[in-house]
Amino acid sequence: MVLDLSLPGISGGETFNRLKEINPKVRVVISSGFPNEEVTKKFDGTGVIGYLQKPYNYLTLVDTINKFLGEGSN
Repeated sequence: MVLDLSLPGISGGETFNRLKEINPKVRVVISSGFPNEEVTKKFDGTGVIGYLQKPYNYLTLVDTINKFLGEGSN
């Protein structure tokens, strides 16, 4: 799943926590306009598998999905 941290009504962090409760094996790439280091530090050790810096284009999105979410899906 690609999860944006800036969501209306519920934070991306809270959404992530709820997703992990539903499925502890969920694979999440965080998308944010915040610096990579800031986001990585916040989610270190939580199971987030990658980071996607905003703004991004279609090719960057596809490359990220293939790199992080495509691993182990066979």
